Amino acid sequence: MQQTKLILIDGITGSGKSSTSQYLNQVLSENQIASIWYHEESSNHPLAYEKDVEVFENEHEMKHFMTSIISLWASFTKKAIDSDQVHIIESHFYQDTVRILFQNLVPISMIKEFTNKIQDIIKPLNPYFIYFHEPDVHMAINTIWERRGERWKNWFISSDIQTPFVKSLTMKDEDRVIQLWKSYQDLTDILFNEFMFTKIRIDKNDYTWPDIKKEICACLDITYLEASIEKALSHLNDYCGTYHNEDQSKTCTIKLINNELVTDLKWKDITLIPIKENKHQFILSSFPVIITFDTDTITNSLKFAVHGSYSDLNGQTFIKF
Repeated sequence: MQQTKLILIDGITGSGKSSTSQYLNQVLSENQIASIWYHEESSNHPLAYEKDVEVFENEHEMKHFMTSIISLWASFTKKAIDSDQVHIIESHFYQDTVRILFQNLVPISMIKEFTNKIQDIIKPLNPYFIYFHEPDVHMAINTIWERRGERWKNWFISSDIQTPFVKSLTMKDEDRVIQLWKSYQDLTDILFNEFMFTKIRIDKNDYTWPDIKKEICACLDITYLEASIEKALSHLNDYCGTYHNEDQSKTCTIKLINNELVTDLKWKDITLIPIKENKHQFILSSFPVIITFDTDTITNSLKFAVHGSYSDLNGQTFIKF
């Protein structure tokens, strides 16, 4: 294993950051290496800014954002140095910081100065950077829109069209948003090239997902872990159906596709990865949560509970109907 206490994973939305982070957390565990994965939206994230922000109201708010993020990295690094864990951080190096600055038309020179300060801070952790590059941003964004559904797509576009960068363009909304992400990636390509520590760039068109995992494991000098999903388990059909949460405000479905369970709990066709130690437990692919199936003692109906560090889902119970 490379001597590092920090693995950074970044790229544009939908490029595979969470899936890769989840896999790395699993493979490090299998290699007897203590690790912790911070999903972008994990509750109590050590690098989370004080509020969701896409547009700065004024220069003071922009400067406060930059100084706050730098302080968060300093505090995180101080604690991580004394930890025996490898920390896996997705999105917070570029997407949740640099992108915010870029779409608010902060000068590139200021953005570079900002990222250089963070690099100086994290230097004692000997960081390792995995960067995903999308050769065709237009196709990549449209693919993730299709996968995550119309509601997520509309939210995505409505958020981005409020930004100064997108407002400065004269195209239809979808094209303006895609141009934002293309221009943002052009910038992160430059920043990545200037990154001073160990790094690997994954050009998505050149690899399959197994190839990506093998390449990352080889670069980190850890044993490659093949997918442990058991095919055609006889009990999987029992879990299929429609579920609602306890107050019936949310429904979801579970079904079998190619002998794998998938759900639309967050968006359509998210894989449920079996946990080999417990046939009734599954990991929700790309999310830091575990789903546990059980039988309701009152109604005798099948149910599942969601637990983990993803606040939007943690603690919820869904009952089959």
